[in-house]
Amino acid sequence: MPTLSGLWALWQQFFPPAPAFTERDVGSGSQVGKVFVITGANSGIGLSLVKLLYPTGATIYLAGRSPIKLQAAIAEVDSALPSPTTPSNLKSLFLDLSNLETIEPAAALFAAQETRLDILWNNAGNGCPPGSVTKQGIEAHVGANCVAPLLFTQELLPMLRAV
Repeated sequence: MPTLSGLWALWQQFFPPAPAFTERDVGSGSQVGKVFVITGANSGIGLSLVKLLYPTGATIYLAGRSPIKLQAAIAEVDSALPSPTTPSNLKSLFLDLSNLETIEPAAALFAAQETRLDILWNNAGNGCPPGSVTKQGIEAHVGANCVAPLLFTQELLPMLRAV
Protein backbone atom coordinates (compact mmCIF):
# COMPACT_ATOMS: atom_id res chain seq x y z
CA MET A 1 0.00 0.00 0.00
CA PRO A 2 1.56 3.31 -1.07
CA THR A 3 1.97 6.01 1.53
CA LEU A 4 0.51 9.46 1.20
CA SER A 5 3.98 10.94 0.64
CA GLY A 6 4.64 8.32 -2.05
CA LEU A 7 1.41 9.23 -3.83
CA TRP A 8 2.27 12.94 -3.57
CA ALA A 9 5.71 12.28 -5.09
CA LEU A 10 4.10 10.32 -7.93
CA TRP A 11 1.57 13.10 -8.49
CA GLN A 12 4.39 15.66 -8.76
CA GLN A 13 6.09 13.55 -11.42
CA PHE A 14 3.04 13.92 -13.65
CA PHE A 15 2.12 17.45 -12.59
CA PRO A 16 5.29 19.23 -11.45
CA PRO A 17 4.92 22.52 -9.62
CA ALA A 18 5.83 25.76 -11.33
CA PRO A 19 9.58 26.45 -11.17
CA ALA A 20 10.65 28.66 -8.28
CA PHE A 21 13.50 30.18 -10.32
CA THR A 22 12.98 31.36 -13.91
CA GLU A 23 14.49 33.78 -16.40
CA ARG A 24 12.56 36.58 -14.66
CA ASP A 25 14.89 36.05 -11.67
CA VAL A 26 18.00 36.66 -13.77
CA GLY A 27 17.99 40.40 -14.23
CA SER A 28 19.93 42.45 -16.72
CA GLY A 29 23.39 43.12 -15.39
CA SER A 30 22.88 40.88 -12.36
CA GLN A 31 25.98 38.75 -12.99
CA VAL A 32 28.56 41.38 -13.96
CA GLY A 33 32.00 40.22 -12.87
CA LYS A 34 30.95 36.56 -12.65
CA VAL A 35 32.54 33.87 -14.83
CA PHE A 36 30.70 30.78 -16.05
CA VAL A 37 31.69 27.72 -18.07
CA ILE A 38 28.99 25.75 -19.88
CA THR A 39 29.98 22.49 -21.57
CA GLY A 40 27.94 21.48 -24.61
CA ALA A 41 26.97 25.12 -25.05
CA ASN A 42 26.69 25.20 -28.83
CA SER A 43 23.26 23.51 -28.94
CA GLY A 44 20.32 22.26 -26.92
CA ILE A 45 20.03 23.05 -23.23
CA GLY A 46 23.53 24.51 -23.12
CA LEU A 47 22.76 27.05 -25.83
CA SER A 48 19.43 27.88 -24.17
CA LEU A 49 21.30 28.54 -20.94
CA VAL A 50 23.73 30.85 -22.74
CA LYS A 51 20.77 32.76 -24.19
CA LEU A 52 19.16 33.00 -20.75
CA LEU A 53 22.37 34.33 -19.19
CA TYR A 54 23.36 36.65 -22.07
CA PRO A 55 21.71 39.80 -20.64
CA THR A 56 23.35 39.34 -17.23
CA GLY A 57 26.76 40.80 -18.09
CA ALA A 58 28.75 37.72 -17.05
CA THR A 59 31.71 36.25 -18.88
CA ILE A 60 30.46 32.99 -20.35
CA TYR A 61 32.73 30.32 -21.80
CA LEU A 62 31.00 28.06 -24.28
CA ALA A 63 32.92 24.78 -24.11
CA GLY A 64 32.60 22.21 -26.86
CA ARG A 65 34.42 20.00 -29.33
CA SER A 66 33.70 21.97 -32.49
CA PRO A 67 35.24 25.45 -32.70
CA ILE A 68 33.13 26.16 -35.78
CA LYS A 69 29.88 25.29 -33.98
CA LEU A 70 30.95 27.27 -30.92
CA GLN A 71 31.58 30.36 -33.05
CA ALA A 72 28.23 29.86 -34.80
CA ALA A 73 26.49 29.66 -31.42
CA ILE A 74 28.19 32.85 -30.25
CA ALA A 75 27.19 34.61 -33.48
CA GLU A 76 23.61 33.34 -33.08
CA VAL A 77 23.33 34.67 -29.53
CA ASP A 78 24.99 37.99 -30.41
CA SER A 79 22.77 38.61 -33.42
CA ALA A 80 19.47 36.92 -32.62
CA LEU A 81 18.77 38.37 -29.21
CA PRO A 82 17.84 41.99 -28.64
CA SER A 83 20.89 43.92 -27.54
CA PRO A 84 20.75 43.98 -23.73
CA THR A 85 21.97 46.96 -21.74
CA THR A 86 24.67 44.76 -20.19
CA PRO A 87 25.53 41.95 -22.62
CA SER A 88 27.70 39.07 -21.51
CA ASN A 89 31.17 38.48 -22.89
CA LEU A 90 30.93 35.19 -24.81
CA LYS A 91 34.09 33.13 -25.37
CA SER A 92 34.68 29.72 -26.88
CA LEU A 93 36.71 26.98 -25.18
CA PHE A 94 37.74 23.86 -27.07
CA LEU A 95 36.94 20.77 -25.00
CA ASP A 96 36.33 17.31 -26.46
CA LEU A 97 35.01 15.10 -23.67
CA SER A 98 35.53 11.99 -25.79
CA ASN A 99 39.28 12.70 -25.71
CA LEU A 100 40.72 13.05 -22.21
CA GLU A 101 43.85 14.67 -23.66
CA THR A 102 41.87 17.89 -24.27
CA ILE A 103 40.79 18.35 -20.64
CA GLU A 104 43.99 19.63 -19.05
CA PRO A 105 44.80 22.05 -21.92
CA ALA A 106 41.24 23.42 -21.84
CA ALA A 107 41.40 23.99 -18.09
CA ALA A 108 44.87 25.55 -18.40
CA LEU A 109 43.73 27.89 -21.19
CA PHE A 110 40.75 28.93 -19.09
CA ALA A 111 42.95 29.51 -16.01
CA ALA A 112 45.37 31.59 -18.09
CA GLN A 113 42.51 33.93 -19.06
CA GLU A 114 40.53 34.11 -15.82
CA THR A 115 41.20 34.49 -12.11
CA ARG A 116 37.84 33.12 -10.97
CA LEU A 117 35.17 30.61 -11.87
CA ASP A 118 31.77 31.10 -10.30
CA ILE A 119 29.79 28.28 -11.90
CA LEU A 120 30.66 25.27 -14.03
CA TRP A 121 27.74 23.64 -15.83
CA ASN A 122 28.74 20.15 -16.94
CA ASN A 123 25.93 20.03 -19.45
CA ALA A 124 27.56 18.22 -22.38
CA GLY A 125 26.49 14.70 -23.08
CA ASN A 126 26.18 12.48 -26.07
CA GLY A 127 24.57 9.29 -27.19
CA CYS A 128 27.01 6.72 -28.43
CA PRO A 129 26.50 3.63 -30.58
CA PRO A 130 26.96 0.34 -28.73
CA GLY A 131 30.59 -0.70 -28.60
CA SER A 132 32.02 2.77 -29.17
CA VAL A 133 34.95 3.96 -27.07
CA THR A 134 36.79 7.19 -26.35
CA LYS A 135 40.24 7.87 -27.77
CA GLN A 136 41.66 6.34 -24.57
CA GLY A 137 39.61 3.14 -25.00
CA ILE A 138 37.03 3.84 -22.28
CA GLU A 139 33.44 2.83 -23.05
CA ALA A 140 32.07 5.97 -24.71
CA HIS A 141 29.16 6.73 -22.36
CA VAL A 142 31.30 6.31 -19.26
CA GLY A 143 34.28 8.15 -20.74
CA ALA A 144 32.51 11.16 -22.23
CA ASN A 145 29.59 11.51 -19.83
CA CYS A 146 31.23 10.56 -16.50
CA VAL A 147 35.04 10.37 -16.47
CA ALA A 148 35.76 13.45 -18.61
CA PRO A 149 33.38 15.83 -16.77
CA LEU A 150 34.80 14.61 -13.46
CA LEU A 151 38.38 15.27 -14.61
CA PHE A 152 37.45 18.69 -16.02
CA THR A 153 35.76 19.60 -12.74
CA GLN A 154 38.81 18.45 -10.77
CA GLU A 155 41.07 20.62 -12.93
CA LEU A 156 38.87 23.67 -12.26
CA LEU A 157 38.08 22.90 -8.63
CA PRO A 158 40.72 25.24 -7.16
CA MET A 159 39.18 28.16 -9.06
CA LEU A 160 35.66 27.14 -8.04
CA ARG A 161 36.68 26.92 -4.39
CA ALA A 162 38.46 30.28 -4.47
CA VAL A 163 35.27 32.22 -5.17
